[in-house]
Amino acid sequence: MKGGGRVRHSQQVSVFLFYFFSFLSISFTSNAQIRALNEADSLRLAKAWAPILYHDVDATYRNPETGFIPADEILKIDFDGNEDLRDNGANVFQLSTDRQKHLIQNPALYFSIVETESHYYLNYMVYHALDTNAWWHTHDTENFWVVVQKDHSPYGKFIAAISNAHGYGMIYSDNPQRQRQWRNNLIQDYKIYFLPLLDEFSWKHNLDRYKPEFVERKSGSKAMKLFVTARSHALYKFNTQAWMNRGPVYLPEDCDDCDSDIENASVKQKDIRHYELVNWDQLMTNLRKRSSENIFASNLMSPSVLTNGYRLVKNLPHYFAPPTNQEKPTANLFYETSFKTPMALLDPVALHTSLASAEEQHSISSVYLHNVYLARAPNKIAPQNILALLPLLSLR
Repeated sequence: MKGGGRVRHSQQVSVFLFYFFSFLSISFTSNAQIRALNEADSLRLAKAWAPILYHDVDATYRNPETGFIPADEILKIDFDGNEDLRDNGANVFQLSTDRQKHLIQNPALYFSIVETESHYYLNYMVYHALDTNAWWHTHDTENFWVVVQKDHSPYGKFIAAISNAHGYGMIYSDNPQRQRQWRNNLIQDYKIYFLPLLDEFSWKHNLDRYKPEFVERKSGSKAMKLFVTARSHALYKFNTQAWMNRGPVYLPEDCDDCDSDIENASVKQKDIRHYELVNWDQLMTNLRKRSSENIFASNLMSPSVLTNGYRLVKNLPHYFAPPTNQEKPTANLFYETSFKTPMALLDPVALHTSLASAEEQHSISSVYLHNVYLARAPNKIAPQNILALLPLLSLR
C-alpha cells in the first residue's frame, strides 16, 4: 500500500470511529436522561386522561330482552369471538342473548400514545361495528386526541383535545385563548357547516361560548365529557340538550372522581357502564402475528408532512379489512386520521405545530421517544446503518 493510500485509509477509519462513538454517546446519554414510557406507564397515563362518553342511541334495532343495539354499542373489534374482522358487520346481528349481555357489561376503548421529549399525544378510539346514518358502512371508528405537556406532575398538563366528527376536528381546551387560536389555524372546508344536517345540535359544538366540561381528578388530570351521536357516532363535547338521557354513560375504570360526578349530577343517569382501556398498538402487533395477512388491507396513506426527517413504518396494520361488499374500508383509524388537514396523526408534532401559536411552538419538541408509526429517515445514523459505514474500511 502506498503512503497516500495509508493516509486515506486512516482518515476513513477515523471517520467511521467518530460516527460510531458519537452514535453510542448519543444513544447512552438519551437513554440515561430520558426514559420513554413503558407499557404500565402508558396504561396509567391513558387512564388519567380518559374521557367520559354520553352516548345517544337509535332504538330501531334494540333487542327488548337485553337492550342490545347492534349499531350503537361500543365494542371490542373481536366482539364476535373471532379475529377475522371481515365478518363483524354481519355478526353483530347474530349474537346470542348471553353474548349481548356480556358485551353490554364489558365495553372497551382503545388507546395509543405517541411520546416526544416535551409532550404526550394520546389517542382514544371508539369502535362500533356499523355506521347506520346516511351511508352504511362497517368498522365505524372515531377518535379523541389529547395533547398533554410534560411538567413535574405525574401526568402532565392538559393543553387541548380534538374530537373526530365525520373526519372534522372539533377543538376544545380549558384555555379559551388557546382554543380560539387552534380553531383559527385549523382550516377546514365549507362542508363542516353541513354537520347540523347529520347531527342534531352540532352547530353549537364549535362555538366558543359553549365551553367543554371536565371532571377534575385528584391526581391533577381531568376527564373531558364527550357526546356520541346515534348511528354515526361523531364525537362532540357534551351537550345536555343533545343527549337527553337517552343512552348509556361510559366511564373509565378506576375513576372515583368520575363516579362521584355522575352520582351528584342533576340529571340521574339510568344506564352507567365502565369501560376497559386496551392498548391498541400492542393488540395490533399481536393480532398481526397470529392472523392471516389477508384480514388487513395493505394500502397506507402517506401524509405530505413529516417532521424532522421521520419516515413511515409499515410494521402495523393501518386499516381494517373491508367486508365483501366494499372495495376499501371506510374506518377512520387512529393515525390515518388527519382532521381534514395534510398532517395525519402518525406525525402528531406536525399537526400540533400547525395549530399552535408562535409562543406555544417554542415548547414543542420534534424528537420522538416513542412512535411505532414513524422511524428516523435512512440518512440518520441508526444501529442498522452503522454496518453501511463498514465499506469505508475496505482496502483498495
